[in-house]
Amino acid sequence: HLFALPPHVHYTRGLRKLRRSRLSCANMSVPLDWQAAAISDKQAEQIQISLSRIAATGARKGSIWLLMGGPGYDGQSLLPMAQAMHRLVGGSFDVMLPDHRGTGASTPLTCPDNRPKPCAEFLRRTWGARLHQFTTEAAAHDLRYLIHETLDSVNDEIYLWGGSYGSYWLNRYVQVAPEQPTAVHFDGFCPSDVCRVQWYDELGQAGAGKDFMSLCDRDLACSSRFGQLALEAGRALRQLPSMLLYETYAAIKAGDHKCAKAANITHVKLGALLAALNMQFDLRPLIPALLLRLVRCDDNDTQQLRHAFSEQVLSQYVADFVVLPSGRAAPTQPLDQVMMLNVVLSELFGSPRNASVPPPSFDELHAASAAVPFATQWPATQRLYYDAWDRYIPNPELYGKRAGIDDNASVPMLITQGDLDPQTSILWTATVAGDYQTRTTGPTKLVIVPRAAHCTVDNAPIEGSPYTCGEVMLASLVRSRGLKVDDSCAVKVEAVDFEGRQHHTVDAAQKLFGAPELWGSAGSKSGSVWL
Repeated sequence: HLFALPPHVHYTRGLRKLRRSRLSCANMSVPLDWQAAAISDKQAEQIQISLSRIAATGARKGSIWLLMGGPGYDGQSLLPMAQAMHRLVGGSFDVMLPDHRGTGASTPLTCPDNRPKPCAEFLRRTWGARLHQFTTEAAAHDLRYLIHETLDSVNDEIYLWGGSYGSYWLNRYVQVAPEQPTAVHFDGFCPSDVCRVQWYDELGQAGAGKDFMSLCDRDLACSSRFGQLALEAGRALRQLPSMLLYETYAAIKAGDHKCAKAANITHVKLGALLAALNMQFDLRPLIPALLLRLVRCDDNDTQQLRHAFSEQVLSQYVADFVVLPSGRAAPTQPLDQVMMLNVVLSELFGSPRNASVPPPSFDELHAASAAVPFATQWPATQRLYYDAWDRYIPNPELYGKRAGIDDNASVPMLITQGDLDPQTSILWTATVAGDYQTRTTGPTKLVIVPRAAHCTVDNAPIEGSPYTCGEVMLASLVRSRGLKVDDSCAVKVEAVDFEGRQHHTVDAAQKLFGAPELWGSAGSKSGSVWL
């Protein structure tokens, strides 16, 4: 059916105002078990997959497919990006938003009690072994079928973008349908042989957080705030802000920080908030500003810290994929928890070469996360479910392998990665970069985008442009049929607003601290300066 979309703002900023669009939606039937359907004469059990489309408005050349990540988010989560891409390619392509099976309106998975054992037992009773069909490979076959069924002609150009887990899904799609796409774009890259949840905090969050704070160290708009504070206390600045963060975190963890006690701040709460701020380009200036309040710790700071760490405010920042066992029904929106668990526990946890090798224990993962200031505790939370879950075994012919590297797929590839991405670590891309840069089966371009956080279509705004660098590069991929991507936008990515002058920074400070000044204002002293 057709329905009018409300205006959507672009990600965290609302920099551009998006026009109303008309979106067509369809539910398509696909086999629950693609392998069984291929060898059986009987009618295979079917499930429904939801597909949304912004139709071409001019002479149609083909389609652009956008694959959402998670795993567990639905396709319509990418509507703002879809509208942007529709304009960037001049309306000459359909922009398609498929659901991953098990999410959104596509046979969503749930259980009435999301604690590990009750949830796992409920799924065994209701789905049995059929739960093993909610896999990345099955979703790749769904995608192959949907693309085939929506072709207008054999001359259609087919482009696909996948972000985060969507890039993992896209890799599996190219493995099963190497001849179908014209070109593909992996963004916020989750390489199939190194992208693993057990390293999410320890490498991704901690690494990107440390690298971001080093920007503060080198930018006087940031580090001078701490120097001035030291000067007012009658001493020289002995530690750079990045070092102060670790010292302050350690003091809070040890229970030796009076200001944190007064504001009811624990190291777990601080780690979760720092990680949440680190995920969004426009929220990251709040990280050193939060640290300054913890270091200065005057009356105004204590009041603003109490505001930031109140349950009402803090709950707005904690990432929605960190769903704790609560005894309530597993959520299906904005993320389907059961679908996320099914894929993560079966093929994104433990060994990238042998899915039967378990990940580290809960205690080990919890300790690894607690050791760093930027920590979601997502790995440890997922580990609670691992032993109880009826995990599937990924296809060994595809699992841990890379399309175009471990096979002969010749499709042109664009890989984009933010150098400050806390969710899919640049270390993962660095590990596999050599193989992609020397790929001989087809054209490949790898672009590292400075200052970008997770997914360059989301967290790499271009100075003076309503579009992000990732969107512009995807449009270039389409215009050149994947053969010559213009990556000049990478040098135009906005600087971090440590000055706190941009309206989006002021708004973010108001929301978190209850005051619009990024760095706060000096109040009466309530204790020693933590320097």
